Amino acid sequence: MVGIAIGFGSLFMIIRSQGLHLDHAEFFGMLAILAAAVMHALCYVITKKHGAAISVITYNTLPIGLAGLMLFVAGLGVETPVFGDITARSWGALLYLGLVASVGGFIVYFLLLKRLSPIILSFVFIIFPVFAVVIGAWYEGQSLSRELMGYSAVLLAGFAITKLPVEKWLKR
Repeated sequence: MVGIAIGFGSLFMIIRSQGLHLDHAEFFGMLAILAAAVMHALCYVITKKHGAAISVITYNTLPIGLAGLMLFVAGLGVETPVFGDITARSWGALLYLGLVASVGGFIVYFLLLKRLSPIILSFVFIIFPVFAVVIGAWYEGQSLSRELMGYSAVLLAGFAITKLPVEKWLKR
């Protein structure tokens, strides 16, 4: 519990150090993020309990396929794209994001969910923003602040605390 609290606290400070803040105008956004976190947590706990026997490929094919089809149809109706204007680089990015980042990411995630605690695995979503900021700074040639590096170290320390063998220490 201490490690999780440290992780979330440091993630909040990372977000603040990057110039984002929470005020009344963003209240509904915060509620949406909180609702998404609760729904994800519920999904992962139920999956861990009842979906262990289901293949991760089977488990993800139907929802990802249906979501992709619905988004494609909605995009055709709302955006009226001109397919001739789409570059080969854009098609490549779409294929990468659809196959590797989405499908591949979900398959790996649910494989890990079968082997790890949902609590430990939830740190993936805390650590992702840190790596996104670091990779973004590298890609854009920007420097990272000491404040960001410090909070990131605290976040990783919080994650490390969750992996400590506390039960063994308490038995002694």
